[in-house]
Amino acid sequence: MHDSFEDEMKKAGVIPLQSSTKIRPKNKIPAEPKIPFRIEESRQVLEESLSIDPYASMHEIESDVELRKPGLTHQRFKKLKQGAIHRQDELYLRGFSVAEAKKRIHNFISQSVNAHKSCVKIIHGRGLNSPDGISKLKLATQQILRLNKFVMGYCEAKGNDGGAGAKYVLLRRRKGKN
Repeated sequence: MHDSFEDEMKKAGVIPLQSSTKIRPKNKIPAEPKIPFRIEESRQVLEESLSIDPYASMHEIESDVELRKPGLTHQRFKKLKQGAIHRQDELYLRGFSVAEAKKRIHNFISQSVNAHKSCVKIIHGRGLNSPDGISKLKLATQQILRLNKFVMGYCEAKGNDGGAGAKYVLLRRRKGKN
């Protein structure tokens, strides 16, 4: 007849652990924050989340020349890259500070979506006159476009339309608005 597991463990010299007297907390759902929502604080958090990494390498900037989000078909993105989709508006950012350019990009995208525009062009420049040769406006533009929920995709403009100094941007329609 086989001995029980406990008997086998005792024969092997295993000493049972003492039962714990610790009280385990019950899983609680965190309470709602008691601090009221403040628009200015929200705006500040958004600006900080979109801040530019000053140590970004040229490779990081150049490797992000295009973006295709889920829902954008390969054929439509290909047409965008070919410059075959009519651009309904454009935003010129050269000469502006990064902070001012960010505000202008957000406003431009919002106005474009509200006006039911589906394709726009943003001219950010190549950074050729920047002290380090890196276009901070280009990097800021790419970060904002990547995070914006109304941007379906973007790519570098055709050479005769701004090339590396501009982006074609496809916008999605605002839901619930016709």
